[in-house]
Amino acid sequence: QYLEEGQRSQYVKTMTQLYFQTKNYGKTIEFGQRWIKASPGDIDAVMLVGQAYWLEHDCRNASRFMDQAIDSSQRSGKPVRESWYQIKLNCAVNANNTAEQIDTLQDLVARFPKRDYWDGLLTLMSRNVPDRTMLHFYRLRFDTDTLDNAADYADMAQLAIEYGYPGEAQTVLERGFANKILEKD
Repeated sequence: QYLEEGQRSQYVKTMTQLYFQTKNYGKTIEFGQRWIKASPGDIDAVMLVGQAYWLEHDCRNASRFMDQAIDSSQRSGKPVRESWYQIKLNCAVNANNTAEQIDTLQDLVARFPKRDYWDGLLTLMSRNVPDRTMLHFYRLRFDTDTLDNAADYADMAQLAIEYGYPGEAQTVLERGFANKILEKD
């Protein structure tokens, strides 16, 4: 009440950041909410409050704030941070929410197409792949380099032969040998 409006909002922002640095996440959330109220479009405020909720193991609110940060960034044309999706993914894993895990991994592979994200997504999706599309599923695993074991290579090669693609089966087996996942004997 003794500070001017501009100073007051800077004070709230600074206090939020200091509380976060000192790992006082309850106060970070309290002051962060005030920061958001004073500056509704500030992505840093939303992100900091979301991280504080996550560190407090409140995944419901952490995911909600990460969604807000993602939406605000996209609307303003700013880059979305990979860590925001990682927090959402961690929360979905902790909640054993397969649908949310798949949704978040789909966003991650679209924006940050790393092998680990592809592997996680395809592993979750493999639980519901019908037999008639299994070769296509293996092709996607092959293209994203997420075939991890000898059984996957052998199964893909076998399916390729069954569907009349012996050249594809040979390519699969050659990569399996080159990656030292398949043994010569």
